[in-house]
Amino acid sequence: MSSKLSILFHWLVLSDRGRRVRRWSFLVTLPGAFAAALAVGLGAGIALVAARFVLALIVVGVAWRLGGERGEAVRDLLMHPRVRRYVRVEMRVLGMPFAAMARPWRCAPGEFSYHRGDERPAVALALLPMLFAEAAVVHLLLPGSWLWAQLAVAAVHVYGLLWLFAWAAGPRLRPHRIAGGSLLVRGGVLHEARVPLDAVTAVAVRRRSVGGVAGFSIDDGAVLLPARRRVDLWLDLAQPIMVVRPLGPPVWTSRIAIAADEPGRLATVFETQPAGAVHRSKRAHALLALPELLYGSD
Repeated sequence: MSSKLSILFHWLVLSDRGRRVRRWSFLVTLPGAFAAALAVGLGAGIALVAARFVLALIVVGVAWRLGGERGEAVRDLLMHPRVRRYVRVEMRVLGMPFAAMARPWRCAPGEFSYHRGDERPAVALALLPMLFAEAAVVHLLLPGSWLWAQLAVAAVHVYGLLWLFAWAAGPRLRPHRIAGGSLLVRGGVLHEARVPLDAVTAVAVRRRSVGGVAGFSIDDGAVLLPARRRVDLWLDLAQPIMVVRPLGPPVWTSRIAIAADEPGRLATVFETQPAGAVHRSKRAHALLALPELLYGSD
């Protein structure tokens, strides 16, 4: 019996087919849990959903402890890495209005802004009348008896309004931040990477224009996270870091360029931290692994 379980475990962890099965297993387990909740009644159904949530937390804890390929196999029991990344961004977008109410307008100590001169708020304001006009026209075209259709259309437009707000306010509400011996660099609401301070081998303040409006690009092996169509600070690293993007697999890079309103002040943070000077506890190392834990290495 133990040998069969060992064979099954290795098939799920090491084989490509087993990896696909475990990563998409949530398409079966989630509807199955919902159907079971409906079958057993409301009270028991709530208890069943709560039990599944606790089980998910246990899976995350076990994955954190295992690490490596075994931890990745455990994380895949939740859902596919790409779906995990997308869900993470959706939760961030839906919570952006609350973040705006709780966050002060000025950067706190240890934070570095990159939104100065950003045209996104102006573009978002210009799009608002169009969004409201479309919602009103669709509402008037639908028959009054189609209540569920009207509610669905309203929900879609509210969701679009939240995404528009997150896109416009993301650079202001999510600045670069020093935490746990590392710099958490961000590209609005979509992209982020954690740079250990003691892994930076070279820092260069150099402004460079980046074509297009994308918040992520790769040029000559360097990952660029621009704002206002430019990057201001270039970092060379002794070890690769993972840059997370929601609609594609993470990218590992040893060179990254970011936008900063005060690149000189941000550069001094690295210049005062020579390689190996920053002490990182076991908890700090765990925090550095957090993006991979949440998003998956794909």
